[in-house]
Amino acid sequence: YMMNELLNGMRKAWIAGGKIATDESMIKCCGRAIAFVQFMPAKPIKHGIKVFAICCAFTAVLLGFEIYVGTDGYNGENSALQVVDHLITKARLVPCRGRVLYTDNWYTSIVL
Repeated sequence: YMMNELLNGMRKAWIAGGKIATDESMIKCCGRAIAFVQFMPAKPIKHGIKVFAICCAFTAVLLGFEIYVGTDGYNGENSALQVVDHLITKARLVPCRGRVLYTDNWYTSIVL
């Protein structure tokens, strides 16, 4: 896909710093053709596509993202640990250690 090529280019050109951040966001979508559109009444964008992202905390350069397509995409489990582990692996940050990961309250767990 085109976004995968863009992210691969970003990863080749950019080395993540010592601080990375992960969060979820919504891309506004009001269409009916996509089956995984989420409705979240407490968010500023009520209908949309939910995306988990991992970025460099200093420069906000996108290092990886995952589109939420329901629990089928995570083998029936949508835990914060599984999402963060998948994002870190996808961003190729696994062999590096000593980084600080900034999250919000959804990602709070003892294991993480």
